[in-house]
Amino acid sequence: MLRFRISKYDPRLRDNQGRYLKPEWTSISDIGRTFAGEVLTAEAYLKVEDAYVVAIRDFLSACQIDLVRVTDLETRADLSSDCDRLTLAARGVSLSDVQALREGALIPVETLEPVLRAALRELIWFRLSGRDGGYVHFGYDYYVYFGCEIDPGEVTLTEPPADLFREAFTSPYA
Repeated sequence: MLRFRISKYDPRLRDNQGRYLKPEWTSISDIGRTFAGEVLTAEAYLKVEDAYVVAIRDFLSACQIDLVRVTDLETRADLSSDCDRLTLAARGVSLSDVQALREGALIPVETLEPVLRAALRELIWFRLSGRDGGYVHFGYDYYVYFGCEIDPGEVTLTEPPADLFREAFTSPYA
């Protein structure tokens, strides 16, 4: 019964209803825009994306999940635009990685990185499921939800990478 979410949003900056109060970027499409006086660069975006990939791998490893199933796959209608090719280009994500993904596909965790990045970049959406009720769900605004049916005392979770926060939370996609 382990349930939580990872985000780049500091929980201390939420109001009583859980709304985040600081202006923040929420998508790869925000690269070039200014937030709190700083322009979001591709390098800054990729640093955060890298941290999410590490957090997802760490969770799957802690729950001893080495194979995941893709469910509820949604792909953007046109992945061939110039903008989408540029979005795919960084950190080894290719159009063929995204186009090859199929509903129900079983993916070894060690080969999961390109599709994780495509999901974080909003090119695709899906849910991942694994053994012991394990799941990874991608939400709006750069939230990622995790869970498994293993007793929390039996799982050793590493701290999320710097600049990410873990909060007890049940996925709205469960």
